[in-house]
Amino acid sequence: MVKDMADTIIKLENIYKKYKTTLDWVLKDISLEINEAELIFICGPSGVGKSTLLHLVGLMDKPNEGRVLFLQKEIDFKKDNLSKIRLEHIGFVFQFHYLLEHLTVKENIMLPYWVKNGGKVTSDSVDYIEEYLDFLGISNLVSRYPHELSGGEQQRVALARALVNRPKIIIADEPTGNLDQENAKNIVSLIKNFVKNYGSTCIIATHNIELTKFGDRVLHMRDGKIIN
Repeated sequence: MVKDMADTIIKLENIYKKYKTTLDWVLKDISLEINEAELIFICGPSGVGKSTLLHLVGLMDKPNEGRVLFLQKEIDFKKDNLSKIRLEHIGFVFQFHYLLEHLTVKENIMLPYWVKNGGKVTSDSVDYIEEYLDFLGISNLVSRYPHELSGGEQQRVALARALVNRPKIIIADEPTGNLDQENAKNIVSLIKNFVKNYGSTCIIATHNIELTKFGDRVLHMRDGKIIN
C-alpha cells in the first residue's frame, strides 16, 4: 500500500554529507521516506554511513547538501530549535545503554520526561508509563540501579527511556550489539510489537542480518548509498 504524504514522518531529499576529516562523501545522494508505524532496518558493513544516516534522520547532524523534512516541514538547521524537536518527537537507543548509575531505573526512564515537562508529572503520564513498563516486562525493576541489571534488562530500560515522551520516531543505532542472540531477538521483538501497538516508527542500524526478518523494510547501504 502506498502511504499518503500525511503519513510521512521523515523525508530526505538528495542528501550529501561529508566531514572535515573525510575526503570523500560519507553519504551520497540519499533520498528516503520514513512513514508512520514502520520498522525499518539499515544494514551494511562498518563505514558505509549507517550511523551518519541515523544522525541525520534524528536531527543530530545536518547535511552538506539536500533537504530534510520532518512532519512535512522542511528543517532549517540554523533557525529551528532542534533540541526541542528531538525531545518532543524523537527517542534514541544506542549500542551502549548510557544509563546513569546513580539513578534508579525509574529515574533513568523518567529523565527525558522531566526535562520536557519542567519536572512535572501528571496522572495521565503515570498511566501510560506504567503501561510501557508492563509491556517491556520491567515493572519489577523500577527501584533497582543499573549495575543490578543484566545486559538485556539494561537495554529494556534504555528502550523505555527512549519511549517515555511518546516519540513519533525511535532511532536505534546497533541497539543489540552488546547482547547475545536470544536477548537481541527479544529486544527487537519488543520494538516490533511496540510499533504495531502504539504506531511509533522505528529505524534500526544493525550488523545482525537475522534480526531484519522482524522489519517492514530493509535498506542495504554500500559506499554511502542506499543500494535497494
